[in-house]
Amino acid sequence: MAQALTYKPFGAFRLMLAACVVLQHLHPVLPSAIVAREEHLELGSLAVDVFFVASGYIITEAIARVYQGRPWAFLANRAVRLLPAVALVITLTAMLWAVFIAQGDDVLARSAKLVVVSLAHLFPLTRGFTSEYEILGVMWALRVEFTFYLVCFLALFAMPWLAAPRRQAAVIVLGSVALTALFVFDCLRDTQSMLRFIPYFVFGVGLYLASHLESRALARLVGVIAALAFVGMLVEQTNRSAFHEAAGFARDRLAQTLILVLLVALFAALSFMRVGGRLARIDRALGDLSFPLYVAHDPVIVFAALCWTPGVPAAIAAAGLALVAAWLLYVGLERPLMTMRTRIRKSDIRFDDDVAPRAPPAVAATPVELRPRAAA
Repeated sequence: MAQALTYKPFGAFRLMLAACVVLQHLHPVLPSAIVAREEHLELGSLAVDVFFVASGYIITEAIARVYQGRPWAFLANRAVRLLPAVALVITLTAMLWAVFIAQGDDVLARSAKLVVVSLAHLFPLTRGFTSEYEILGVMWALRVEFTFYLVCFLALFAMPWLAAPRRQAAVIVLGSVALTALFVFDCLRDTQSMLRFIPYFVFGVGLYLASHLESRALARLVGVIAALAFVGMLVEQTNRSAFHEAAGFARDRLAQTLILVLLVALFAALSFMRVGGRLARIDRALGDLSFPLYVAHDPVIVFAALCWTPGVPAAIAAAGLALVAAWLLYVGLERPLMTMRTRIRKSDIRFDDDVAPRAPPAVAATPVELRPRAAA
């Protein structure tokens, strides 16, 4: 059975966001003059913020169209999507650490411990349980993303209870109040946690629901909440310290906020677009490389920083090798795992634009009214 979805051209956009992360992480192999001109924008950090918005939208669509009533299938699919690639890259990074950095007789035991600890850090509330550092630079973002998956997993158990619109409205309002309280609490703390990213996910979820809920009243309510979440995103951006203590540079918070607004606006515009044919296939192929590039570039850049003199040629070579590593990870691991993910879904994903136009099949009502509105 195939689930018919409308293809949204997010692929090239996601790859661009991954490229921004790579650019920020290329600083160790770039000339200092170039780094000084770019580092104050933190394009990679902004890209991760927008990744969270995209995740909120895309995961909500997947839940609405595929996983209602199947929380364990959702969690299993997300685990297969995330864990194998991350485990492989963490292991390769530990091997690089053992060869180029580690000293002493306990290198193998320490490397194994780093791998186990880094994988454990994917789960929330595990970061302070050990003094070991994370050998993969993007682990913090993956931990935030996986925490969102766990929240969605728990929410799926409550969906059968949300059959009545009044219950839905009550849960939306009370949930929004609770999330707002958590976000405000985190903003007032000296050391912020992953709670500060709540508005990004809420905006992505709200962007999808506001245009797909059957109840007009609920859609308007969700639209208001999404607008408030957007304000929260701006608050979170401006609440960041003016000086990046760890990296040692002053942030241009005004420019960062403007870039964030432009990226979010572009994503919102893409969410209302529909493409098909060759353009959709190209865009999908580009999007398929975004996660492998995001995960695999870190050890490549570490290798380049250890072996090459910083300069533009070294940075170009490192970026090229990162793309090659991403393609190999996709071909060797990501693409074969798609078969397993299809079995977990018990259906294949196809898009309306993959086939000739035909009358849409009847869709049964869902407990939370997440069916798309009928076309005019």
